[in-house]
This record gives sequence, structure tokens and C-alpha cells, in this order.
Amino acid sequence: MMDTARIKQFLIFLFLVLVFSFASAGIAIATSANITTSGNEGEIPVNASAEFSTHTFCSGSGENEICWDDNSGTLSVYHNGSRIGYKGGNGSASWSTTFDGGALGQGEHIFKAIACDSKGICELSS
Repeated sequence: MMDTARIKQFLIFLFLVLVFSFASAGIAIATSANITTSGNEGEIPVNASAEFSTHTFCSGSGENEICWDDNSGTLSVYHNGSRIGYKGGNGSASWSTTFDGGALGQGEHIFKAIACDSKGICELSS
């Protein structure tokens, strides 16, 4: 029969094994997109960024199965529905430009960013 001290040691050991198992597995980052603009005249900076999830892909089966992790993706930037920029990356990507506020037409200007990861999961900036 185990005494209380041994049970406590065993539970602590079990807890540490679980913590290190989860820590070594990594924490998945969800694919996301972000875009910022500032100003309404003069130089108007537009900055977009994306983070891409890591997915595991496998090919073959049995002894011939090969698996790999892929965290690549693409960032697409749109102005009023037309794509104005595109950037690929591993883990993340960023894109920026500056517009001349005087050259932009009057009215509303909508900027959006879309991040798509290696599995085809896409997220639109909010």
C-alpha cells in the first residue's frame, strides 16, 4: 500500500509529464489577418500582416509514409475590392505601402486583408 507522500509525488510527476507533453507539442496559432490605415490626406500608410497556422501533411502509407509540418501561407491586400498587394511567407507575412491622399478619389475607401494558410483556411481582417 502506498503512503500519502508517495501518492503526492506520483501525482506531481504525472502533472509535470502532462505539462511538458503539451509544451513540447507547441501551441497552434490560428490563421489571422490584420490591416491598419491612418489619415485622410497627405501620405496615407497602409500596413497589413498575417499569421499562418501550422498543419501536418502526410504522404504514402505504412513504412513509406512521410509527414511534414507546413506553416506557409499568403497575404492578399484589397482596396475597394481590387487586389493591390500579395505576399507569401512561412509563419507570417507583412505588406505595406503609402497612398497619396490627394490622388485618391473622394468617398469611402475600404481596405481588407485576407490570410490563407497551407490548408486553404482563409481569414478576413476585421
